[in-house]
Amino acid sequence: MSKPFLYAILYVACFATFSNGSDQNTTLDVRVRAAISKALPKLESGSKGSADKRQCFTCHSQAIPVFALIEAKRLGFQIDDENLNRQVKHSYEHLKRGLANYLQGKGQGGDILTAGYALWTLDEASWEADEVTEAVSNYLLNTQKDLAHWRHRGSRPPTSGSDYTATYVALRALHYFGTDDQKVPIADRRQQIAKWLYSTEPVETEDLVFRLRSLPYLDSEPQAIAESANALLKLQHDNGGWGQKEDMLSDAYATGSALSALVRDGNIPSDNPSIQKGIEYLLSSQLDDGTWHVVTRATPVQEYFESDFPHGKDQFISISATAWSTLALLQTLSVAPKESEHEPVLDNGKVDALMHEFMAKHKVPGASIAITNHGKIVYSKGFGYSEIESQTAVSSASVFRIASLSKPITAVAIMQLVEKSKLGLDDKVFSILELGTRTEDLGSSIDPRFKDITIEHLLQHRGGWDRDKSFDPMFQSVRFANQLGTVPPAGQDAVIRAMLGQKLDFDPGSRFAYSNFGYCLLGRVIEKISGETYERYVQSNVLLPLGIRTMRIGATRLEGRGTDEVRYYDSKFAKSVFQADLDQDVSSPYGAWHLEAMDSHGGWVATADDIARFAAALDDLDHCSILSRASIERMHARPMGLAGYNESGEPTESFYSLGWLNRVSTKGQLNHWHTGSLPGTSAIMIRRWDGLNMVALMNTRDSQHAQHLGKEIDQLLHKAANVCLTHSSDNAH
Repeated sequence: MSKPFLYAILYVACFATFSNGSDQNTTLDVRVRAAISKALPKLESGSKGSADKRQCFTCHSQAIPVFALIEAKRLGFQIDDENLNRQVKHSYEHLKRGLANYLQGKGQGGDILTAGYALWTLDEASWEADEVTEAVSNYLLNTQKDLAHWRHRGSRPPTSGSDYTATYVALRALHYFGTDDQKVPIADRRQQIAKWLYSTEPVETEDLVFRLRSLPYLDSEPQAIAESANALLKLQHDNGGWGQKEDMLSDAYATGSALSALVRDGNIPSDNPSIQKGIEYLLSSQLDDGTWHVVTRATPVQEYFESDFPHGKDQFISISATAWSTLALLQTLSVAPKESEHEPVLDNGKVDALMHEFMAKHKVPGASIAITNHGKIVYSKGFGYSEIESQTAVSSASVFRIASLSKPITAVAIMQLVEKSKLGLDDKVFSILELGTRTEDLGSSIDPRFKDITIEHLLQHRGGWDRDKSFDPMFQSVRFANQLGTVPPAGQDAVIRAMLGQKLDFDPGSRFAYSNFGYCLLGRVIEKISGETYERYVQSNVLLPLGIRTMRIGATRLEGRGTDEVRYYDSKFAKSVFQADLDQDVSSPYGAWHLEAMDSHGGWVATADDIARFAAALDDLDHCSILSRASIERMHARPMGLAGYNESGEPTESFYSLGWLNRVSTKGQLNHWHTGSLPGTSAIMIRRWDGLNMVALMNTRDSQHAQHLGKEIDQLLHKAANVCLTHSSDNAH
């Protein structure tokens, strides 16, 4: 008997002890929502009062409050849309009034901070780039370009007192508003900034906050981000708060901005004990009027005026503190509150019993389940062990490899580029990637049919590769590396080069054959069109708008295992594909294949709640924040020919559309789903036509009773969803 199975059997005996849910957070969630609801009116009145009495844009009364108001709106809180729109327009008009100066490279009062914070505000509001934003981004790119980083010129700490803040807002602005013509100098500037960030030591909390926020825009390694987050965590006081400086008392400005950075950019889950302590500090220090009061340490430079926000001469830092604190609290919430006829009645006991039975039967070490109903997570629970050896239990915050659940995520990213007219579904893939001459060193010619492969073909697995007829290119890491004379394992570029020397298995578009390689190519298309890494584009444009902040591309080797990531168990050993221990026996999940090269078809790691949020976002066609109704409907459309119809021309019972498997339910409606499987990993995501979505992630795929645990758990999840909500009496499968 293998060691993993022995552990699994030992685990089953005490299985019931380790059913870990999110019910315990319900009371805290209610308190957080109440605190947010008290703070929002004050942020609205303060921003309105400032705009009424001052024509200029301010970081404290426009930018940071707008960030909080937009996040609150996204999560379902009631806000004054007219005021929000006014604040965004107020920010734009301020930049527009300075257009002549920006075109001359002079900027406006506040210099880098004004320009950077204003563009940050516009980006949060999805403002379209134009001649004004182009002029401002050009100013940011060229001002202080002889320095290793951007410097602030203010004397009003903390907001206007840190080079790290100035550098971040400029870096962020160029990321979102830089033009195609600016790509090369922006890349050069990023390299300068990276050298500076990695070689300097922050002094104040503001420095640490904005160093952490900057790292993702520099494509920093997860380890660097984790180290920066840990440095910020070390400054937390015993009462849960942070001070602006190490020797200062805790306050809401430092605490709110620190928590926001840790959750948003540091990938620290909201149920982390340090985050929970920070939340408790904010809840306990909020005043009865909904604000947080922080005493200013800045030297006044403007004529005093009342902005309708309390605290007199401390009003500006206090509104910033209230905004950061509100934003931090918002970012610890998982989903928006919904008031509808679909309010769930939970029956956790029945769902738990189904999972206990399943896990005992299949000897699954650990699993995480999430169920949503009309956009709201109604069940989220971990079962079993994240790591058997240390007896660490799975929780709803546990991170798993999701394997091919990555494909719908990639499909959404592609459809976004189509919506933006940067890409067409009929565009030829190899023309986009400019790969026409890249097999000269292989001594072979390219199959002429390659030029006919379109974006749509790849999305629908109709590109011309059939792994059952030939092989799966994504699992040829050593063969392709040897073929090209590179160090194994082969990365995406090497795999593509090698595959250009292979003949297609069928004519592109003629039929369906599942192809990981096709989705590898789609990842490279995203990089080519966006000018960003695949991971960064998806994080910024697909995941972050949904409040998903912990997802990332995983690492193959055990030493690359991330924070809160489970350990993967498989009964088999295989030969390593890595140069360091090439051809030696390794545990199959940790070296027998190359996860990093699988990014766009199988490389993501996530929590079950993350995947549930992604799935639920696509249910509300008219209010989806990442795709339009037309794009979602197109994504689910049945493909033509043998991919969607049988040889008699009749529609097939199930079909693969743009990133999704689809089946017509007994009600005549479409259900959408995807499974994922790798050694040590089983996953499934189901989107039902009736608004119920189910996700299951497991840290093994071994079972003596099933070939594919993801498929095996399919029926159980439908049962679980139906008993989870007492009004859902009909199985919609």
